[in-house]
Amino acid sequence: MKTGISGLVWVLILALVLGSVSLSVAANAPKMKYKDYLAELERWKAREQTARNSIAQEEAAIADLRSQIQQVQTQIDAVWEEIFKLLGITRADFEKFQADLTQLENKVRELQALAPEQLYQRKAEIDEAQSTLNTMRGNPCAMIPRIDRRLAALQRDLDAVKARVPAPRSETYSVVRGDCLWRIAAKPKFYSDPYKWLRIWSSNLDRISNPDRIYPGQNLSIPFEIDRNQYLVVRGDWLGKIAGYSQVYGNAFQWKRLYEANNRMISDPNRIYPEMILTVPR
Repeated sequence: MKTGISGLVWVLILALVLGSVSLSVAANAPKMKYKDYLAELERWKAREQTARNSIAQEEAAIADLRSQIQQVQTQIDAVWEEIFKLLGITRADFEKFQADLTQLENKVRELQALAPEQLYQRKAEIDEAQSTLNTMRGNPCAMIPRIDRRLAALQRDLDAVKARVPAPRSETYSVVRGDCLWRIAAKPKFYSDPYKWLRIWSSNLDRISNPDRIYPGQNLSIPFEIDRNQYLVVRGDWLGKIAGYSQVYGNAFQWKRLYEANNRMISDPNRIYPEMILTVPR
């Protein structure tokens, strides 16, 4: 018991000693006088005023820059209006053209992401994109340099897409004894239609000089699709009508080009027949 009490006494004595030391240090710390407080306060007020002045100067500089930017933008708008006037268009026309161009660029990017087999199935979309691009290049907006650069880049991208389109599907057939174009066309593996023999003849003009004469061992190309520079004649067609189609020339007076490119097959320009595959020179 005595040992426990004496230990407690020593703890109390140590606490009293440390407390007295802390009070002594605090009592000896220097105190700020009132005049010193006022001086320090004035210094802080001066720093605050300096900061406020600096902020005001920066805000004035920002306002001046905004005014200059607005003046430059006004000048730019005036120049654009003059350009629009020279081109015979309005700002609304230009904005619509840019929106249409962006849409076409997105379409071409979509086509770029397709595999060659998919491109083959979507040749009509590729042709439509090319037609749209051709129309846009004839628009007055195309004379603006930055638009011209976008159109040129788009044409390069579209050309790259077209280069990846596979050749038309076809099959090679080796003629056997007793064959004729009529019988070959009637085969179930080909057309199951003898009247489509003209397709075979049209695709093998370099191998068949007379469609009534083919020989065993001849290798003939049997087309299942037509190429972009070809046209499959249907009932009711004539050369002028075909030339007038938008996907051909869009001009019926261009029929002579079709005749000259296909005169090995067409002896009379007034007579063409369904299932002929015509070459369409561009």
